[in-house]
Amino acid sequence: MDKYRILQRDYLEDKRKKQKDLVILPQKIAKQKEKIENCQKDMEKYLNEKKNYEDMNYKEQKAIRETIYKAVWANQNNTKDTTVMTYQGFKIVVPAYMIPKMPARRADAENDGAEVGSASRSIPYIHLVGNNTYYLEIESESGITKRLNNFLEGLNEQKAKYEDTLKTLEYRLQITQEEVNKKSNGYADEIDALKRELIELNEELGVA
Repeated sequence: MDKYRILQRDYLEDKRKKQKDLVILPQKIAKQKEKIENCQKDMEKYLNEKKNYEDMNYKEQKAIRETIYKAVWANQNNTKDTTVMTYQGFKIVVPAYMIPKMPARRADAENDGAEVGSASRSIPYIHLVGNNTYYLEIESESGITKRLNNFLEGLNEQKAKYEDTLKTLEYRLQITQEEVNKKSNGYADEIDALKRELIELNEELGVA
């Protein structure tokens, strides 16, 4: 009977988790749809406001790289986010207490759409702010503007990632709903049957 009690406990815990997911998943889906819409707006914003980086002279390019890189390290003890500049129509923001973060775990990314870092070590980062706020790693001063330009040019790829996450969330909601709707008492019937057998056995043995 102890075996079935353990199984029943696990069944009830799993059911409670699924019922909680039925509340949380629609909220995540709505949030993900908003991110997709905002990303589309950011793609249009970039196309309207972009300037050819190659048209800038070397001093201008160097000044952008230096300003961002210095701000990243200068903001380590700052209690507020720091807006460094506007680049191609997007704000470049260094988060408060800028301490390099470890990349997000893939499981977290699947659940809430977080970005998955490409390395196992901690990396300094900035936020690129338009209609969405994007996480962008800053590994070196020399590669900052190239990283920014590549990211902005690849916003369609970012949107595709958001759409993939949305499909995953919607599928999880569908499966969870189906599981919760199943009529099942878990192992309650088995436990009741064993209880009846135990009562009958006790009666046969004359045990009160």
